[in-house]
Amino acid sequence: MPNADFPAILTSSLLDLLESWGVDADAIATRAHLARIDLSRPAATVTRESHLEVVRQGLAICGRPDLGLQFGKRISLAPIFRRKRR
Repeated sequence: MPNADFPAILTSSLLDLLESWGVDADAIATRAHLARIDLSRPAATVTRESHLEVVRQGLAICGRPDLGLQFGKRISLAPIFRRKRR
């Protein structure tokens, strides 16, 4: 599968959720070779592998099988799709 980039806002939102559960989100970002400050830039992207590393680390640390469900409830993809159509 070719390397796909993810909007960094999604990874940032996932880290925020983990942090709200008491997980050290900065440590997870560092392990995924990400700087959280860079994730806040409007057009920032992260590699598929970096995003998946955040997911893997988050699941391993928080141990919550509902991570994906809770993450999905927090995000809206509408702004991302609007940006791509322009």
